[in-house]
Amino acid sequence: MGRTMATLATSPAKGATRRESGWPRAWIVAIGVLWLPFLWRLTPAWSSSVEQAYGWAVPLLALYLALERARWAPERRAGETGGGRRIGRVVLWVVLGGALAVLPLLWTILEANGMWPLVQWAAFGAVAAATLALIALDGGVRRAGHFVFPVLFVATALTWPAAVTMRLVAALVGMNAQLAANVVSMLGHPAVVRGSVIEVATGFVGIDEACSGLRSLQAVWMAGWFFGELFHLGRVRRCGLAASAVLVAVVGNLIRTTALTWLAAADSPAASARWHDNAGGLEMAGTLLAVAVLAWCWGGRTARRPAETRGAVSPARSVAAWRVAVAAGLVAAATPVAWFGWHEAEARSRTQWELVRPGEDWEDYEFPKRAKELLRASTTAGLMRREAGMDRSFALLVKWEGESVTALSAEVHDPSICLPAAGLGPPLSVEPATLEIGGVSVTFEVARVEARARRWHVFYCHWDAWLGRPRGAENEVVASLPRWRLERVWEGRRRGDAAYLALVAPEADEWAAREWLREWAPRLFAPQ
Repeated sequence: MGRTMATLATSPAKGATRRESGWPRAWIVAIGVLWLPFLWRLTPAWSSSVEQAYGWAVPLLALYLALERARWAPERRAGETGGGRRIGRVVLWVVLGGALAVLPLLWTILEANGMWPLVQWAAFGAVAAATLALIALDGGVRRAGHFVFPVLFVATALTWPAAVTMRLVAALVGMNAQLAANVVSMLGHPAVVRGSVIEVATGFVGIDEACSGLRSLQAVWMAGWFFGELFHLGRVRRCGLAASAVLVAVVGNLIRTTALTWLAAADSPAASARWHDNAGGLEMAGTLLAVAVLAWCWGGRTARRPAETRGAVSPARSVAAWRVAVAAGLVAAATPVAWFGWHEAEARSRTQWELVRPGEDWEDYEFPKRAKELLRASTTAGLMRREAGMDRSFALLVKWEGESVTALSAEVHDPSICLPAAGLGPPLSVEPATLEIGGVSVTFEVARVEARARRWHVFYCHWDAWLGRPRGAENEVVASLPRWRLERVWEGRRRGDAAYLALVAPEADEWAAREWLREWAPRLFAPQ
């Protein structure tokens, strides 16, 4: 009789058997209606940037960490379920309701500005808050706190704020180039840093990477947090591992840059370019392995996991919460589709451009592979013509069509930004030139560049295909970038829909360069 009573006391109640699936139900709702739409809007950023390609793995790693934590989660208690006291439930409902209320706006902005760090982080914060509130309403505050790390781990896949990328990473890039040049010089091959480009006797190294940052930095930083959780390090050691991962990435990138520079100096820049991708892969593998070994050593050389526990059953009280989450998630997912679909249906026909070869004296010009990756353009085309002597003129057309993340690339890759980074010095802007091409009025910005003891004139037009007109000076757009991004949302523009028309004339005289533009621009470009 006593054994029977003890068995009954420790057995789940008949009506509580369904309760064991309560926390999976909260997670299924959170993943299905909150996380999947949010992560889907991050995929263009992961696809368009080599530095953020690791983002595809982060959601799977976060899910793995959540499942591992579920195996030793704290017990559910009836008194804790739903947030414990009534005031706790009210707070959780306010958090859940506030997070769900802002999602339609945030997802609409993110749809048109996939690379905007501020909105990425705001949308992540709303989804994470709603997820943790759902878990707390379903299984208690302690249980929600147990899953905080897997939820926050997703943040490692987000784009870093501009203040970090433009200051910290830019400083690291400059330091990396200078150290690599010093090491190669000590090895007997003089090297000089110009901008973020290294010049050696045989040519330039990194001329097509002038606008890039440190490769693998974010991926290795993410790995530091992952291995810290995998080996169950303490808080101090986890933070130390993440900081060490940054140092490992910097050292790995320095070794790669030094090796490529030495190869270019000892052989040729072409040999360095051939090893570029392989060196990047070796660097990534080596730095990840170094972080894993460091975590293994700090974790006692074994991944210790607390003993598995089984939660105590309790009545389900989160039915209303997950129903509200489902309804709000569907509204949030439908809002961007409706907003941009309506504007695209109302938009007038847009004008794009094509590059036409006017004669046999113009040859095809192939964009460097790394330049294509940096531009993130849908189409790149180029023509080259040999002028008198050794001079050459160029006609270039770069088009951005499709994903929203390409729109910003069109804003930050004009000659006034990229030429100084390539070590050619700041271009001197002069009066714009306007002419008619195929019945379309086109205004070219004009920049005069001093390079290799010669003067070049660069004519470029940033074409807005959505509005069917030039955008004008790019620095004005970049200076008010948040306003430009919000204007895109208001105008219903979630695609790139932009182009660069560029012509390079090796003319020292400005008047002769403008005459060259009037002669060749209508013959090289044609509206579509």
